[in-house]
Amino acid sequence: GLAELPVELPRVGQAPVGVGVERRHGGIVAQDRPGLDNGRENREAGPPMSSEPLEPRAPPASGGGERVVLAVVLAGAAARLVLAALVPITVDEAYYVDWARHLQLGYYDHPPLVGWLLAPSLALLGTSTFSVRLPAVLLQALTTLLAASLARARGGRAAAIAIALLLQAAPVFSLGATLMTPDAPLALAWIGALWAVERAFRLGPRWFLAAGAFLGMAALSKLHGG
Repeated sequence: GLAELPVELPRVGQAPVGVGVERRHGGIVAQDRPGLDNGRENREAGPPMSSEPLEPRAPPASGGGERVVLAVVLAGAAARLVLAALVPITVDEAYYVDWARHLQLGYYDHPPLVGWLLAPSLALLGTSTFSVRLPAVLLQALTTLLAASLARARGGRAAAIAIALLLQAAPVFSLGATLMTPDAPLALAWIGALWAVERAFRLGPRWFLAAGAFLGMAALSKLHGG
């Protein structure tokens, strides 16, 4: 019966398993509560707990892809420069070249920025299809870089690469950027304003000054740009 079960009595000075023991040290009561002993096998089953504090896991970085984006932009710019040198000047572009030869603060149908951007290129490289369209190609490249930077800040590396590829492949944006028209600086101004506003909310209100500068650039590009 129950009387025949072996009972292990605690030794002298040893508390029974699972029973708390109080020790007094200088008036402070410390209480030990050893856990139940489930056998040697269970004690050796798991690894010992480390006393070192766990370091917090760093969040995934949202940056990256800069080299890929830059390679895409440079490849697109090179292709557009070749196309720009082969396609004859359009009537509108010839009209804006005349603006660059007679710089003013404004013109009848558009603000003056397109003429201001053409003037240095024509002065340095002479009058040719390449010099007329070089500012448009550079503006498109800078627009893509800002758009990729904005996409990287919001969606990470994959978003930056995707937006760079889409902007290089979209016919309206890619082929249209080969022509030097007011739309080239206007696109940069709109993307730049969005890029600066995002940075203002994320990094500080001083970036609103850059957003205002881009909006001013838009107003100098087209009458409805600002």
